[in-house]
Amino acid sequence: MEHYEVSTRCAEAALLPAVRDADPRTPALADGFSCRTQIQYALLHALPDRTPVHLAEVPAEALRAGLSRS
Repeated sequence: MEHYEVSTRCAEAALLPAVRDADPRTPALADGFSCRTQIQYALLHALPDRTPVHLAEVPAEALRAGLSRS
């Protein structure tokens, strides 16, 4: 529980407000595994419909979407 409280306080300083204010289609980018895990943990309770993704996933998804339209 100690880690959750610290993670939540840190996330509320800037991250979660920015994610809340962003367009829901805007990805929450987190390139490092540890950062992504921490962000996901904080978002799990505050914004369960948002999932952080690695930067490489954004163009990969765009390529998949483009290929599926062809």
